[in-house]
Amino acid sequence: MNLDTVIISDAGGERRLNVDALPLRIGTGTDCELRIPGPGSAVVATLDQLDGRPFLQPGARAADLRVNGDPLRASRALNA
Repeated sequence: MNLDTVIISDAGGERRLNVDALPLRIGTGTDCELRIPGPGSAVVATLDQLDGRPFLQPGARAADLRVNGDPLRASRALNA
């Protein structure tokens, strides 16, 4: 499986990004490509790919981040 498009659906609608846009920083900082509400200015997680497969890498403030209801405690492969 090769990843060539990332689809992001959030409050702003749906965006399609080429895989060349990865890695994407998810967090509260102004330097994050995917902004989420919250205090401070930190990267919560990074969306990237390895061998054509998408994965999430938790950041320093990922304690409250959940994927399908499960806490993101370590890097996690995503189903494409």
